[in-house]
Amino acid sequence: MTGRVGNWDVGFINMQTAESDNFASENFGVLRLQRKTFNDLSNVGTMFTSRLGSDGAYNYVYGIDSETNLTGDLFLEVMGSQTLDSELPSAQRSDLATTTAFRAAITLQKSIGFNYRFVVSRTGDDFDPGIGFVRRTGTSDSFGRLAYGWFAPENSIVNRYNIDLAIFTQYENDSYEFLNQSIWSGYSIRFKQFGQFELDVRYNEEILLDDEDFDLLGRIYVPGGEFETYEVSTSYQTNEGKKLQFEVRGEFGGLYDGTSYGLSLNPTWIVNSNLEVGGSYSLTHLEFPVLANRTKNDYTAHLGQFRAQYALNKQFSASTFVQYSNVSELVGANFRFRYNFSEGRDFWLVFNEQVNTVRDELEV
Repeated sequence: MTGRVGNWDVGFINMQTAESDNFASENFGVLRLQRKTFNDLSNVGTMFTSRLGSDGAYNYVYGIDSETNLTGDLFLEVMGSQTLDSELPSAQRSDLATTTAFRAAITLQKSIGFNYRFVVSRTGDDFDPGIGFVRRTGTSDSFGRLAYGWFAPENSIVNRYNIDLAIFTQYENDSYEFLNQSIWSGYSIRFKQFGQFELDVRYNEEILLDDEDFDLLGRIYVPGGEFETYEVSTSYQTNEGKKLQFEVRGEFGGLYDGTSYGLSLNPTWIVNSNLEVGGSYSLTHLEFPVLANRTKNDYTAHLGQFRAQYALNKQFSASTFVQYSNVSELVGANFRFRYNFSEGRDFWLVFNEQVNTVRDELEV
């Protein structure tokens, strides 16, 4: 459900799941509120999520966020949230140092001239959103990006150029021990009629603790240790105004102690003012050296997507999204029908379906 109450934009969703052999029945809820503050480019909002199990388990998350246009192109973002989880001992559930996450960012949003973005964030050890995903907790992170864009001469086939340099660093909260760092530089050219070309070079340094070893894509074992890698990626995208558009991207580089090769293609066809059809296909090939506890040394991942959007008029529209992944061995489909009564008042009808492609193993 979406709509507006007074000056507040409101979004709400609730979902109930059935009990299965491995999981209790659960109820999922999300409530989002947002409104403008000082000007049309500033806002403040809050979000609340809940995950309640029929076995008595619960997970609540509440948060507050704001974006403030300080002056001109300068923006300040602040976000804070806390999780309350029944799996924690009662004494730890209200410990703000371990159950909260915080982020602050300041951004000069410009495409021409000098621009920047700086972010600092902290995530507590026990911060655990039941609806969502956090890759690593108990860390303090910093991110900085400096960029400069300029127009090409008027008689050039190029519209503008852009260069940027960025660094991301991550430390462990208590010991402030170094965990992760990425440094990358990018260069892009936007042509007047021929789309956009981008080139990125990245250096990565990461430490996986001994208890953070995992199976990459559920297949290739990655042990704890220190990893130093380099990556190169390039992409080309046609102009958005064309009826037939596409983006192609290629990348190559190190991944932990192995090597990754990637290629993706994303075409879009604007059939007419009512219908748009598109899709994407990506291939990622991984190669890793022989290692103890590693039973598989290479894998090729395929991800295919199809999407379509149709609008009969301003009130009625429909969309579909179908995806296949050999990693999850699933085909998923989503169908949405929307009717707009007036601004901020919409009715949605949504269908989801998922099919496992390894039917013999499931004896279906």
